[in-house]
Amino acid sequence: MEDIKPETIERAAEKVGWWAEMLTKNRRVMIEAPLAFWLSVGICSGLIGLVIYLWISSLYAAEIRAKDATVKSLETDRDALKRRLEEAGISSTPLKKRTLILATQLSEYAANWPKNAEGMSLWASFGGRFGRRIEKLRDELDEHGVRSEALDKIAGTVFDASQFTPTSVQLLANELNRLAEKVKD
Repeated sequence: MEDIKPETIERAAEKVGWWAEMLTKNRRVMIEAPLAFWLSVGICSGLIGLVIYLWISSLYAAEIRAKDATVKSLETDRDALKRRLEEAGISSTPLKKRTLILATQLSEYAANWPKNAEGMSLWASFGGRFGRRIEKLRDELDEHGVRSEALDKIAGTVFDASQFTPTSVQLLANELNRLAEKVKD
């Protein structure tokens, strides 16, 4: 660096600005104590880098907190809407899935038919558990264009205490399974 003329450095400083001017004025220190100069440059660069890192990480953390708050708000709204739908009697479960669930429950009911049960009390408990759901599901299937005369006939036998048997319940479950395959989700 000894062979560079000071006039050249000064002209370069005029073009580059304050940074080059500072280097020009402190040229002697840089030449006489390069270790101290580069150590101070390293420390300053490290501090500047740390400040920038902390600033960016705080912005990132704030963004994550904002997104978490938005997600929590949306989940709360979703849960509130689900509760309102359930209170209004509207299920958020798809029709096909509800049909398959009811068919499975009816099959299990027919398979676990009590041997020594009284016909009327068993029929009454069946009607209390499944009656309204079967009728509601039949109407919803009809609204979705899935109509079945066989379902109406089988449901009629299930709701008639004299024809209430495990076979009629299983036939109803089979018909619901068949209709569930026709439902488009």
